[in-house]
Amino acid sequence: MGRNMSNLSRKKYAVLEKFGISKVTDPNKAYQILIDSLALIVKNIDESNIREALCNALTDLGLPSESLHNVLDLVVKDITDRVRKVSYRMIVRYQFESQRLIESMYRKRIAAYFTKPFGTNLMSELTSVFVKNESRFSEGITLSDPFMGSGLTLTGAIQFMGREFVKRVWGVELHPLPAITGYSALLSLLDGDLKRVCVRCGDTFKEIWGRLSSLDKYNALGNYFEADVVLTNPPFTRWENLDEKYRRFLEKLIKVTGYSKYVHRKQLSLQVVAMFLIDSVLKDNGLLVSVLPSSTFYTIYGKAIKGLFRSKYDVLALVETKSVSFSTDSGFKEFIAICRKRKPLKSDLSAFITIESENNVDLRTLVQIILDRRISTDLKNMWINFINIHSLPKILDANWLILFGKDELRELAIKTIIKALNQGKLIEWKALLGKSSIVRGVEMYGPDFFLIPNKYWAITSVSNENVVICNKSSNEELELDREYLIPTLRKPSLYTNKIRVKPDHFFISIPPKDLHDLPSDLRKYVGWGISSGVVNVAVRAFGSKWYSHVHQQIIKKNPFGRLFLPDKIDVKFKSRGVFAVTTKEKATATKNFYILVRDSTKLVDILTLWFNSSIFLSLFIFGSRKISETWTRFLEDDYLNMPVPNINLAEKELIENIEDLIDELNSKTLPPLKHQFKEKYRYEIDLLISKILGISNPRQFVERLHTLLSEYINSN
Repeated sequence: MGRNMSNLSRKKYAVLEKFGISKVTDPNKAYQILIDSLALIVKNIDESNIREALCNALTDLGLPSESLHNVLDLVVKDITDRVRKVSYRMIVRYQFESQRLIESMYRKRIAAYFTKPFGTNLMSELTSVFVKNESRFSEGITLSDPFMGSGLTLTGAIQFMGREFVKRVWGVELHPLPAITGYSALLSLLDGDLKRVCVRCGDTFKEIWGRLSSLDKYNALGNYFEADVVLTNPPFTRWENLDEKYRRFLEKLIKVTGYSKYVHRKQLSLQVVAMFLIDSVLKDNGLLVSVLPSSTFYTIYGKAIKGLFRSKYDVLALVETKSVSFSTDSGFKEFIAICRKRKPLKSDLSAFITIESENNVDLRTLVQIILDRRISTDLKNMWINFINIHSLPKILDANWLILFGKDELRELAIKTIIKALNQGKLIEWKALLGKSSIVRGVEMYGPDFFLIPNKYWAITSVSNENVVICNKSSNEELELDREYLIPTLRKPSLYTNKIRVKPDHFFISIPPKDLHDLPSDLRKYVGWGISSGVVNVAVRAFGSKWYSHVHQQIIKKNPFGRLFLPDKIDVKFKSRGVFAVTTKEKATATKNFYILVRDSTKLVDILTLWFNSSIFLSLFIFGSRKISETWTRFLEDDYLNMPVPNINLAEKELIENIEDLIDELNSKTLPPLKHQFKEKYRYEIDLLISKILGISNPRQFVERLHTLLSEYINSN
């Protein structure tokens, strides 16, 4: 509680401390909420014996009633004074306030973001309609939120559908204040029936799955934590921000529960583990409604959730709003996922829903559209695309964000690509060329040593035998043999206006020899690297032969080619006129590029034209993995799944025309993309690609494509 202690009495401080209530902005308010919540609990359980009622409540919450025994004497009087005054309406207000009282930095650290009213109302309406449409729920449902906050989603759903439809409700919350407030609200709604309400205060994964990797607690409890409906907003904490010991604990649980099969490249996040946990408690044919960050649907770790959804769920809908977030203070783009747990049919359609304004949405109509999978009325204030997520081309499946909303450019690009794939004119990269045909460039520890020129050394002359470098501070000159130098492309931002580029950097590639076996000037350069400190990271990582780690990568990966594709670039192409670049002779690159390691001139030319075509650039704009507001990327798997022209079906005349156009383009300096649409070469690039893809009326298609792409780029 820190700086807020000055106006807090010793008694209140002792009480809050014993209850584990810390990291709050207003301790006095927190104390008031605590006392009133406990008072309503007592009122609903047994106000004739306050101490016993409190002990029962604390036991149910998982709070240590024995250690709280002494502190109860401090609060009994305050609670007694409030029992007759407190009301459910007051606790509803506290449900909002208790969440806001948690310090913002602490909330961010534990990624505790709470669902806004529109989100909770949508969840509640969905639950109500879903439950009332199912005859199997005649005796009521088990309702759950494993990451419940103060229980607003649960109390909202109960009020929407009626308490008579709830057989049991349970939730888990890490912070004691919202946990106690939520427990109080739920007990009040369900007439103080302790058998119908379970709220646990603690770590959700430990409370439900158990503290040991053997799942002893989870197995012992049997179906105690099962649910027919889960409404939730799980934590979005980045994996690297979790304590290492806790990460190992979660990884063991994932392995024991069998969910590791969904994890791709060992990439995880806390919401991925949360979805696995939710799946483990949700009954077959149950309903899951969850807030999820947009990154779930375009990141590598998100592939785990998409894989889980596709194999075990009927994804009814994903909902977005123009207000970006469904959570308070999150600042992230978020969606609400609505899924039914049953083996999906390959013909199932999922609704991708964009809501323009939350203020004018008829929730009942929206819910009926989601559950019925059809639009039965004129839509106002929203756009819905029904998509079969089981038949998406892999490159479109990489980023589900492109499936939302209405965009003529996106529709034209996707329609064109899918048709060309079906006709065999386009084919996945790995099917055409194999997985070994592309490699990522070289990763180095210490670019200001392993790349020249760099921050400290300039190149003064280059010959076939050596390269002379000069220290910018001391003017010392060193002559480095070409035997130890590899022509290299450094980063995409250096190559923005030419298709054919000349490598203007060199990798320092030193075999794992002893230093005394190296040429004199190279030894001096190594010595400078050590004395200057620029290679400290490499020394720590690789030990005595630190200077050889680039060479060893080059030997292992053989990363040489003539076509280079960027790892990430500015999706708005503000200062960029090209996407892919080529070199006249074979070269290598840093890890900022992917390299085609096939050396066929025909192949290089066709792929160069394809990766600089307006059709591909439209796909990149919508289908790449967004990593910030302006930057986006493709990963190696994305390129391997990328549709590329099937050169085996390309007509000889078209290939010759492409070779001629590439020769012409190699000498041109290209302006940023937005200035190219009136240029002849841009028209010729796209006309040739359109013919390769077998597009009917290719001239008309190119003109329309240019109009739409130009409008998109200039509007952004």
